[in-house]
Amino acid sequence: MKMHHSEGSELNMNSSRFPSHDDRRHHRRHGLSLLELMLAVTITALVGAAIAGMLNAVAVGVDTRRDNRSMMVRSSLAQARLNAYIAPARCVLDQRGPQIVLWFNDQKKSETVHASELRWLEYDRNEGTLSVSYVSFPEHWSMLEVDHADREYPSNSDWGRIRNEFDGQGLLNELTLVDGLDDVTATADATDPFEIRLLTYRLWFAAAPEPFETLASGAIRHHRLPQY
Repeated sequence: MKMHHSEGSELNMNSSRFPSHDDRRHHRRHGLSLLELMLAVTITALVGAAIAGMLNAVAVGVDTRRDNRSMMVRSSLAQARLNAYIAPARCVLDQRGPQIVLWFNDQKKSETVHASELRWLEYDRNEGTLSVSYVSFPEHWSMLEVDHADREYPSNSDWGRIRNEFDGQGLLNELTLVDGLDDVTATADATDPFEIRLLTYRLWFAAAPEPFETLASGAIRHHRLPQY
């Protein structure tokens, strides 16, 4: 009986000294091997690169849509501003490319052209602007002074010289209608300025990677020629 007890004790001691199969399997699963760690890092890097590429593509798409919307807004504004001068005008007095002279109204009710009734639509290539210039008299002038300076002109006058004369006197105002332009051209439905009823501007807005092209047109609603 004592020997049996000793053998059992020794057997138990041996069992505790050598781990079981389940214990060894549990021990082998503890931690990651170098190969598994490298694989995990590689997968993480690939996933990160894919996410970065996706986010960049989304950002580029958002920027492109934003740029397109901006250009469409600018195009609509150009159309509205140009049409605000062309549509109510009585007639075109001169057209040389995008440089256009309008008889804007007959404020004097004389059926003739006066200085204050002129509008010069001009493209400045250096500034990249399309603007309108008009004669404006000082507010402190008397009515007599205004009437004296607001001269009447024949319809075949040199409108460029007249503009420069008023500009030299400090009596010409300029308002920018469209800016940020790379180029501008203008065409009409007739070669004779007095017969023109439709003006079409082709505008190239400065933009990356290339200029954004759009059209802006205006039609004279009630065409009337000066009597003189």
